[in-house]
Amino acid sequence: MAHPPSRDSDLPFADFLRACLANDPPKHVKCDFKEPEVVSPCLSLISSLVSSSPPNPNQSIPNQSIFLNADVLPGPGKRGDPPTMPADAFVEACLSLSPPQPLSLGWSTNVARVYNPGGYYLPADAGAMRALCEKHGLPGRAPVVFAANFRVAMRDPTALKGLLGDLPGTQLLLWTGTGEPAVRGGEVEAARDYFEREGLLERVGFDCLVAGGGVEAAVAASKIVVINVINWFRGLA
Repeated sequence: MAHPPSRDSDLPFADFLRACLANDPPKHVKCDFKEPEVVSPCLSLISSLVSSSPPNPNQSIPNQSIFLNADVLPGPGKRGDPPTMPADAFVEACLSLSPPQPLSLGWSTNVARVYNPGGYYLPADAGAMRALCEKHGLPGRAPVVFAANFRVAMRDPTALKGLLGDLPGTQLLLWTGTGEPAVRGGEVEAARDYFEREGLLERVGFDCLVAGGGVEAAVAASKIVVINVINWFRGLA
């Protein structure tokens, strides 16, 4: 119930989930799992609280779902590190829920490192995710959303575009992370234009912190310049 590096919260997961499920009108809930040991007890609680007819995974996501999110594969800036969640174990645990809930599957990413060569989603990243989905019969067994960092993705979105093309019915959520500088509104519009040209916009969502105006946008841009300079010097070391 806290986002790393924080590990403490005064809100129990059970209370949080009950409050969310009681919302009127209903709202989707996203559970972002950071540690493997919490998956089983949380899924058990979700199973005990969710009672509805199983949704058809080949149709659109219903009015209220619990998205089960985790970084299950190594990605840009972290390809040499193990992912935060064991992929096969996480997916199978989530698929054991009845009714099935949407899976939100991502890559571990270190945005501070992605300005080095190879700092974008490569065809190998997309291929590994495609193989994981095919291994577990996804998206046929449950809806699937791929979660990718906005800045990293839009450096070269080709691989993610191909992933959506290879797995019809899947979706893509582009996000900015905790502590990451805001993106400019024009960048989001450019991303929307790109996916619209590719006929994929209706399958792409945005969870981005967007700079509000001139000063805020300038501050966000300056932070990115600083990150680029730092990583350039790292490359010389």
